[in-house]
Amino acid sequence: ALAERGIVSPVPKPETETAAVTVLWKMTEREPLPVTRAEYRFQKEWFDALDASEIDSVYICGLEIEEETGTNILSYLEEHPEFTVFFAPGPRITLLDPKLLERVFALHPILHLNQQEITSYTGKEELKAAAEEIHRFTQNTVIVTLGADGCYYYDGEKEETIPGVPAEQLDTIGAGDSHIGAVIAG
Repeated sequence: ALAERGIVSPVPKPETETAAVTVLWKMTEREPLPVTRAEYRFQKEWFDALDASEIDSVYICGLEIEEETGTNILSYLEEHPEFTVFFAPGPRITLLDPKLLERVFALHPILHLNQQEITSYTGKEELKAAAEEIHRFTQNTVIVTLGADGCYYYDGEKEETIPGVPAEQLDTIGAGDSHIGAVIAG
């Protein structure tokens, strides 16, 4: 249906089947499973088919990077330092291979985490100290979602908490993805 509308991906249809991610939810927060693996099989050839001049920013998440083909993503991004990289690893940040994480951080991504993710990764309970630690690695803005309390960011010089808008909270499933999408769109 997309092709009929002129929307065609340069990435060929994979020859092998892919599976959806199964994620368990505990109340309103994600509980990562050690065996949770999306079948993101990013092939080097797919990136060769892209016109880099049409790309200015890229979004990556933890699941994509931890797959064995995540190195294909990183290699492509390393070849294109002109791209702005947004990285939202989610709770996978504590499970990612430190060598892969080093490569991601060397891309100077804008990092997007929630408060639990940043404190568990850095081991620092104070938000500014945790953001400073991440910023030291990435040399770029760190954004931390705070649920109903809003959002915090630190850019190496300035920090600010942007208050949340009062609303009835039904659940937070997908809230982080929606938030980083709004940041990228903005």
